[in-house]
This record gives sequence, structure tokens and C-alpha cells, in this order.
Amino acid sequence: MPSSPVSPEESNAIVNAVIERLRKETGREPDTETIVDTLIQITVHFYQKGEYLRAERMAYTALDIAEQDLGKEHQGTLASLSNLAVLYQFQNHYDKAEPFYQRALAISKLVPGKEHPKTLTTQLNLAVNHINNQKIPLALQELRQMDTHPARLRWHTARQYPV
Repeated sequence: MPSSPVSPEESNAIVNAVIERLRKETGREPDTETIVDTLIQITVHFYQKGEYLRAERMAYTALDIAEQDLGKEHQGTLASLSNLAVLYQFQNHYDKAEPFYQRALAISKLVPGKEHPKTLTTQLNLAVNHINNQKIPLALQELRQMDTHPARLRWHTARQYPV
């Protein structure tokens, strides 16, 4: 998996700015989960505006904090992994996206579970990433592993969105 392009100094500056913003908005000290959730929201905002470098930096910062302080199976960790995967896939960096999808899928199968719509979306996005990267046998393998009940598949499309 690619290493974080965000230096510890830059990460601290980003987090401190988020903490200051949250203090002003709420009048109190934010907890780690609120900080991570805010970083994820900012990541999605930059992604939607097409500011991919800024989105990447926010997603890595959120991932680092979520993994260290909230745990590797926390929803903030999962969302950050998924956001990085989608961000790289959207830019046609399929090899960079793949390990993030794989980690997100492994976590998602545990929590919230292998039949959850978010898990199936992640698995479908991984399959699409494989197709885009000309890895058709791997894509077919992912699709075969999915529960293909039609009612469940209606929740999913081949379009990718941050989670």
C-alpha cells in the first residue's frame, strides 16, 4: 500500500486547524471520532470539487488518526480506506487503489458484515477496479464471492462514491 504523502508536521497542522474549527463551532474540545468524521467530510468535499491532492491529504490524515486512536476496524478507518481507494481509482491509479479496497473489504466483512450494502459496494468497486486494470479473472472472482440476490444488487451500481 502506498505510504502517506503527508508529513507529520503537515498532519499536525491539518488536525490543529480542524480542532480549532470544531472548537469555534461547538464551544468545546472535540473528541477523536469527531475530528476523524470532520476530516472525512472535508475529504469528500475536496473529492467532489475535483481537488484530488487536497482530498488525498485529508484522507491520509483521517486514516492515520483513525487507525492509531480508534482502531483498525473502526468505521472512520474503513471510510478513509474506501475514500483513498475511490480517489485513486477515479484518477486511473488502479494499482494504488487495489490495496485500499482490499483492506477496506476485509474490515467491512467483519464490521458491518459481508452482506451489508457498504460491504457489497466496496466489493463491487474492487471488481470494477480490477476490470479497469485489465484483471478480469480477479474481477470475476470478486463478483462470484458476492451474494448475488437481485434485491441486494439493486443497492449497487458500478459507479464509485466515497463511503
